[in-house]
Amino acid sequence: ENAGADTHVTIVPYFTVPEGKMDEFTGGFKAFYEGTKRGTDECLYYNFAVCGEKVFCREGYKSADGVLAHLSDVKGPLDAAVAIVGEGGLDLSVMGPAAELEKLKEARARSA
Repeated sequence: ENAGADTHVTIVPYFTVPEGKMDEFTGGFKAFYEGTKRGTDECLYYNFAVCGEKVFCREGYKSADGVLAHLSDVKGPLDAAVAIVGEGGLDLSVMGPAAELEKLKEARARSA
């Protein structure tokens, strides 16, 4: 395996927040940041942006393992956020090298 290979994975969850729920949703940011800060050291960057009724998070990790660790680090606030936006309210974009995306696919299949 090439030690210098690029394994950087970017994930961008897009949440569509129902009317009247934005304050409740953004109130959860603190828990996300806390979980991320004390979580995996594979996190390269992490920040929320709000545009209209959409909230998205730009996140980068050194590898797929970092993504998986992060999902466990923020399980509580993520479950709460998904409950607020409801069915179909979360759209997830994942970008990275094929080998890393393959690892995420396997993990998603296992957890399904």
